[in-house]
Amino acid sequence: MLNFSSGVLLLRHQTRGVSRIMDTRFQVARIVLSLCVLTLTGCAMDPARNALNKSPIAVPEGVITKSMHLSKVVTNIPLGDRVLHIYYSWWRTSGVSVEWRGGRLNLTDEEMTDSFRHELTQLKYSVVDDTKALFDAPSVLKADLLVAAAIEKVETSIWFPFSSSPSASYGITSEVQGSTFMQVRWQIYSRADGKVVYETTTEGSFKSDGIITSTIATFLRHSFSANVRNLLADPAILAISKFDSPKEAAHPI
Repeated sequence: MLNFSSGVLLLRHQTRGVSRIMDTRFQVARIVLSLCVLTLTGCAMDPARNALNKSPIAVPEGVITKSMHLSKVVTNIPLGDRVLHIYYSWWRTSGVSVEWRGGRLNLTDEEMTDSFRHELTQLKYSVVDDTKALFDAPSVLKADLLVAAAIEKVETSIWFPFSSSPSASYGITSEVQGSTFMQVRWQIYSRADGKVVYETTTEGSFKSDGIITSTIATFLRHSFSANVRNLLADPAILAISKFDSPKEAAHPI
């Protein structure tokens, strides 16, 4: 039979054992929780710059504007500029960075022209273009204002959660999350005046809300559209687009 002292010692031994078990379980739970948080958040992404979104100005009711045509888009990004950084895997691991080596962005003339036309027409501007014409269409040749754009800076940060490749060269690469920034220099040439009547530089950006089904080209297109909207936020655009008189509107160049 155990005496009182032996019972106390046994109880202390059992209590210490239970305490060690609880400490071990606590440590395991903390490790599991940390892994869950890391899985859900991963490594922090370095996002692209966020441009200020301005409110574009619509053409007032009853105002007739001169016809505009996006005649040229060039890429003037300095050689060596980092234009893309890739993150991959569910852990959001930092992958490769891509530097600009010249050439053109992964964005077609048709995509940029369509984006330009969409932003202007929904604000009641007059736009002429025919991306399917093999030669310049007659309507394009008669455009009152010719618009040229030079893309001077691009920053894109994209995460491919379902790709295990640092360059996102394999795996599911259509599911992405990220952001892009673009800087564009604009010039507008007036046929009537025979000279450039407007010049400015805009910035535009796009950020996805969570993981979306998309491509890098779509991110670039959205940021180009943001530049067009910020261009149209300048009151000077409406001023140079309006005809000076109803007679001029009836008999443009």
